Amino acid sequence: MIGGSGGRGKHARMMASMLHTNADLFLEIAREHLRRLVGLKGPRTVGRQSSPHLRHAIICSVFSAFAVEHAITELIWSRFFFQVPKPYQAIALDHARSLRNTDARLDFLRAATNLPDDLIHEMKRLIEYRNKIAHARPKPFEGKMKSVEFPEDESEFGIRTVTGDELQKLIVEKDVKHLELDGVGTPDIDIAPQNLLIAEQALNVLRSEMDSSEWPVFGPECSGDE
Repeated sequence: MIGGSGGRGKHARMMASMLHTNADLFLEIAREHLRRLVGLKGPRTVGRQSSPHLRHAIICSVFSAFAVEHAITELIWSRFFFQVPKPYQAIALDHARSLRNTDARLDFLRAATNLPDDLIHEMKRLIEYRNKIAHARPKPFEGKMKSVEFPEDESEFGIRTVTGDELQKLIVEKDVKHLELDGVGTPDIDIAPQNLLIAEQALNVLRSEMDSSEWPVFGPECSGDE
């Protein structure tokens, strides 16, 4: 076991060079696209011809979630690979491999770190937000649907208000079959700054946990002081 702050500091710097690349890269991508989003001028539009606001916002949010997920993986495997004594490491690594879904991984953070519950809750929200975008939920519909159909020649109405009786005559019921997928819109633009802030907070706390005095470092490959 490595003793003293020097050993833990060396270990943290070693992990910084080997393990942190992806999380830091993803966070920087998120920051860059938020900078582009904030710098945009002109109206925000969504739909078939959305303005660049939506594209930068989605990239910011998705890569914020990527950064958090990678940082969680870094911490989990650091705990089991570097901070468990050798006789128990095989069992520990098997457990690490079993933490496949978000809930299991976050439960580990609750049990083995000092992360506040409100931050873990926000991390879960961010990851679920990314999943919602990546895995659009289908909403199939088949049945009868009412709609208003104006005649091809609408000149008889002119520019005036259509009365209730006239509107009732225009309502038709048809058999329809369509498939709707989750989309993105203006709320996704608005939430991007918050998503990046959560990712930055999460990475700071997850990284600080790697140097926690409650979890000493084991293994000759990490030994030696400065």
